[in-house]
Amino acid sequence: LMAAIILRASLLWAREVTAQRAAIRVKTSLRERVFAHLLQLGPAFSKGERTGELAAVLNEGIERLDAYVSRYLPQLMLSVLVPVLIIVVILPVDWFSAVLLLFTGPVIPLLMALVGSNTQKRTQAQWATLSLMSAYFLDVMQGLTTLKLFGRSQAQSERIAHISNRFRDKTLQVLRYAFLSGAVLEFMTMSAIGVIATTLGIRLLNHGISFDKAFLILLLTPEFYRPLQELGVQRHAAMEGEASAKRIFEILETPLPTRGDGPPSIKVDRRG
Repeated sequence: LMAAIILRASLLWAREVTAQRAAIRVKTSLRERVFAHLLQLGPAFSKGERTGELAAVLNEGIERLDAYVSRYLPQLMLSVLVPVLIIVVILPVDWFSAVLLLFTGPVIPLLMALVGSNTQKRTQAQWATLSLMSAYFLDVMQGLTTLKLFGRSQAQSERIAHISNRFRDKTLQVLRYAFLSGAVLEFMTMSAIGVIATTLGIRLLNHGISFDKAFLILLLTPEFYRPLQELGVQRHAAMEGEASAKRIFEILETPLPTRGDGPPSIKVDRRG
């Protein structure tokens, strides 16, 4: 058991290091691609966009992909692989406990899907508010001299404060739903583990299962639900990356102007 604990700690460390390095490579490559694509699009594209919003996409937007790449995607694979392996191990030992795990396991992804749909909408609203705040703040800073001359700096300061308060409210709403869904997932996980443990205890008292088999199943049961529970936690962190990724790929999918693009020619009718 001690050897298994040490091996697990080593594998978790290797997973964290590998995931972080992969996330750094993805963010660096994506930032270079977006920046190069913006240069190729030229001033014609930037004129129709807000500079502050584009800067937020290149900086904060790409940074939010960190949780999606380094946390959510590896956890998505583990949440499928680990429960299947545990079922394969428990099934020859005690088929009744394996059936209980198969019936209680899908409850967590189901709850995650039900709660996550509402949270995703609020996360997208939070990202939209952040983009608006970044764009508006940069516009005000660029025109600060003109605002001072016309005595409008105080009004714009109040406007920035209003947008900042909106972003704060959106962020608190996202956190509220994230903590609520986390509490629900924690409660359902503990309840499922309690059902398995109670069943094993009753069967152990009635000599329906040996102690070594019950002890093995009791050790593996929390590990069966842990990847599913962590997937629910990482899902909320990945929603921010998905909201920003939507805007990033909109920029990357914008077609480049051709050489023939330009202002429409004006034909003058010289007849008569």
